[in-house]
Amino acid sequence: MVVFAVGVAGYGLYRPGDATDLIFYAATVHQWDGLDSAAVRNAAFAEAREHFDPAVFEHLVDNEYMQTVASDPEALVQQIPFYSVKPVYPALMGVLRNVGLPLGMGALLISLVSYFALILLAFAWLTRHLRPWHAVALTGLIAVSAPWWSVARLQTPDALGLVVGIAALFVLLELRRTSLALALMLVAIGIRPNMVVMLAAVAICLAALAPPHALHLSWRRAAAWIVAGAALTEALILWSGNYGTGTLFYHSLVAYLPYPAAGPPPLPLSEVVRIYAFELANIGLSPIPLFLLVGLLGIRLRASLAGSLRVDAEGMVLVAMLMTIVGVFAVNPNEPERILAMPFFACALIVVYSVFASAQRTLSGTRGANSMSL
Repeated sequence: MVVFAVGVAGYGLYRPGDATDLIFYAATVHQWDGLDSAAVRNAAFAEAREHFDPAVFEHLVDNEYMQTVASDPEALVQQIPFYSVKPVYPALMGVLRNVGLPLGMGALLISLVSYFALILLAFAWLTRHLRPWHAVALTGLIAVSAPWWSVARLQTPDALGLVVGIAALFVLLELRRTSLALALMLVAIGIRPNMVVMLAAVAICLAALAPPHALHLSWRRAAAWIVAGAALTEALILWSGNYGTGTLFYHSLVAYLPYPAAGPPPLPLSEVVRIYAFELANIGLSPIPLFLLVGLLGIRLRASLAGSLRVDAEGMVLVAMLMTIVGVFAVNPNEPERILAMPFFACALIVVYSVFASAQRTLSGTRGANSMSL
């Protein structure tokens, strides 16, 4: 499995993705270095030119928004709060830069190493429930599937958030360490603040577990973890100078804002409704319906295996993942392939080994019935 994971990461290094995010994360690092706005602009675009093929770079900046950002340092600096609110990723980029790696290569390596670790973690998880060769085949199939493979090749925090989120669920479900798992989810908020939705959903579902269960949380403890996650998210927003949900909504779904510090133009309620109607009408083009269906089937399967959903941690975690999908999409229905990669992956893993557990129980029952008849 290590060889396979190395091969996947190596291919990502050979054929990386491209995203303008690199320019903004590089700008974040350079701003933290104390450079003025003009120097930040020059350094960030120099990093991107060095990292991308010239044709790719020209394609990335070939639009009015990026042309404004490229020509006006103030426009670039005003984009930084959208990215500095996720400080773990640019901080790691800065660490790798300090040991000699260009920011672009460091950004890509963070994603590739994260995905490498994710493959090994998924394999380790599945081998606890399946035969080794079954685990190898299914891990490989999941690893090269959309939407996860695409995030491994991007200069974004998505792969890092994915592996930390899955690690948190592994610690929860396999190691039975509730506090450590929820602490890892707090770390994930520093990678992607919308992971607070997952932390809240998991805490609620653990509180809903029947009290004799080892992973049951009291409602008071669940509320404390939710408050901690919300407080950390708000602290990141205040520290980074982030512009808030309304500006992000407009920037993501209506039009890119070269100068977001001024706030978005007024958006009538009818236009908000129209945007959500449009996104819902196009939801079939995203993976959301598939994973909602997979999650619902998994919940039904887990309930049948355990006799009751409230005594099954995996089933309740699946409920939490569906809550996360719905909650995150409701706040920002944009790029679900990237933003919702973590709950999608969790649904796939848990359902895969649950299906095998159900099949083995059915086979055991059939063999028992046959032996009785003999």
